[in-house]
Amino acid sequence: MGRPNGNFAQLRETRIILPFMTQHGSPVRLDVRVWLEAELAEKFGGFTCFQGQGACTMRDSSLKTEGDWVYDVAMPERDYPKLILIGLKLLTKADQETVYLRDPYGRVFIGSGAAELCAEIGYQ
Repeated sequence: MGRPNGNFAQLRETRIILPFMTQHGSPVRLDVRVWLEAELAEKFGGFTCFQGQGACTMRDSSLKTEGDWVYDVAMPERDYPKLILIGLKLLTKADQETVYLRDPYGRVFIGSGAAELCAEIGYQ
């Protein structure tokens, strides 16, 4: 495997989780995953993807479980704004109400965190 941009000692791990299904219950289109993977490869030199399963409590207190794709990305901290922009675009492209995004410091942003992410990088 080729060496990513930068020094291994200076890279931080980040994560994006993309559910299999849209917020309206249809499968996320394949072209969305192709777009996401091309963006991650181009901007960061690669990624690791695997399938996972998550669960959350709904407003009616029921438990919803769903499958998802988990993308781990190693990057220099200075490149994190690029991942934020990818995550924000993914909300629309994947028809999601929320996107799980873990930053290089271990903080996790889900849905309502998008406003904080935008402010952090000066994006409006």
